[in-house]
Amino acid sequence: MKPLCVHCGYPYGVRKTTTVQEAWPQGSNKPVYHGPLIVIREQVLTSPTDGRVISRDLWDGETWEASHRPFCTARCALDFARKAHAQGIRARRSVPRRKIEPQAI
Repeated sequence: MKPLCVHCGYPYGVRKTTTVQEAWPQGSNKPVYHGPLIVIREQVLTSPTDGRVISRDLWDGETWEASHRPFCTARCALDFARKAHAQGIRARRSVPRRKIEPQAI
């Protein structure tokens, strides 16, 4: 299931896939994938040196990529931050602030 944006609740993200290429000699049958992953896309290419090459995009069924996680977009992240700032919500500092003493000249 796609992750949901913490601000608007919209599902976001794209599948995190791995591309695997496999070569086989011309004239034989295409090799079948027998792994635990889901084949998202399969593309057969011909190579002058190796015969044929098959390129497969594989997905594990649960991993998603997102550039603004845990938000769906940068706009949603900024809107969330602006609303939190307007309500006076501030992040707690884990390190106490140093008190800077004025120095005598």
